[in-house]
Amino acid sequence: MSLFKNKINFKVISFALFLTLIGLIFIINSWLINSLRESVAKTAKSYQTVIQNIINQEDSYSTIQLFNNILTETDIPVIIKSTNPDEIYTKSSHFDGKSEREINDLLFDMEQSFNPLPIKVIGIDGAEIISQKLYYGDTDMIKIIRLVPFIQVLIVVFLAVIGFIYYTSSRKSLQNALYVGIFKETAHQLGTPISSLMGWSENIKNKGLSKDVLEYIDEDIRKLKDISERFSKIGSKVSLDEINLSNLLDQITEYTRNRIPKTKKIEIISNYRKDIDLRGDEILFSWAFENLIKNSIQAIEESSGKIEINVEQKVSNIIIYFKDTGKGIPRSDWKKVFSPGYSTKSRGWGVGLSLTQRIISQIHSGKIYVFASSKQGTTFKISI
Repeated sequence: MSLFKNKINFKVISFALFLTLIGLIFIINSWLINSLRESVAKTAKSYQTVIQNIINQEDSYSTIQLFNNILTETDIPVIIKSTNPDEIYTKSSHFDGKSEREINDLLFDMEQSFNPLPIKVIGIDGAEIISQKLYYGDTDMIKIIRLVPFIQVLIVVFLAVIGFIYYTSSRKSLQNALYVGIFKETAHQLGTPISSLMGWSENIKNKGLSKDVLEYIDEDIRKLKDISERFSKIGSKVSLDEINLSNLLDQITEYTRNRIPKTKKIEIISNYRKDIDLRGDEILFSWAFENLIKNSIQAIEESSGKIEINVEQKVSNIIIYFKDTGKGIPRSDWKKVFSPGYSTKSRGWGVGLSLTQRIISQIHSGKIYVFASSKQGTTFKISI
């Protein structure tokens, strides 16, 4: 239920952030456009002042012509229109090649955007007369900037869709890797005791039943029971009890020693005191430690090798080292080895170390990582 709530919260937060981003884009764009429009209005008023001063001067014809030439090249669309008769006196280059109807439509749009500025002259009687009006509008830059937020929104939406598709496909691939890994891990976990039981069955047929064989069979049956409990505990609430770590490691190493392939001579060395206790789940801890030991056995490609388990009891925690003489792990893969489905072996199950990390980190609030690795072997470090 909490996972479902977390998913909902993540979606709500993502959607809220998306809306906030869109809002900021439009707010910044609006502020930029308003600033540019204010600049346009100030420039237009400067034109108005200059024109009025020129017109009211004597012998101003040449000056007016010069200013008109300058005005035609301005980046602001400008039209100066006389009031009587109603005709265009001068216009900027923005209107070159346009018909009278098109110019009138643009004039109407400009009048809606900015109030035309009156150009006043002093009449014969000394009174001010509005002889012309200066119409002006938004620059091409402002028109382009108006479109920018919509383009940005489209880009953001496009990237969000691409990200969602990538996330969905990655999640699906991860799920597939987990399913395959779980199936392989199940087969791997069952394989050892089942193969062992088949071997004892063949031994009984050839040599008869002995007390030692019965003990080994009992061990394998208990192992099958443990495997069942292991899978039932993953995802369930686990009770952490006081357990003897030393005894647990002894049981695991003893069971593993008797089932190492005959083609390999691997020595398992235990370096720890016999009275080390800690709180945890014995079944899950045994699963995690077995995974590390089996991983070490598989990493030893030579006919002989060594696995060493060291335990250090500190004041506030316990440190466990699993060291082997296997082929080693490339530095770039030190973190990848804990990813579901990751394996360097052709028949690798790719979920054992991922489950081990989950057991150590999530269930027991500890840490596990590759402490050191080279061609001479690998050391995993666990801190609980």
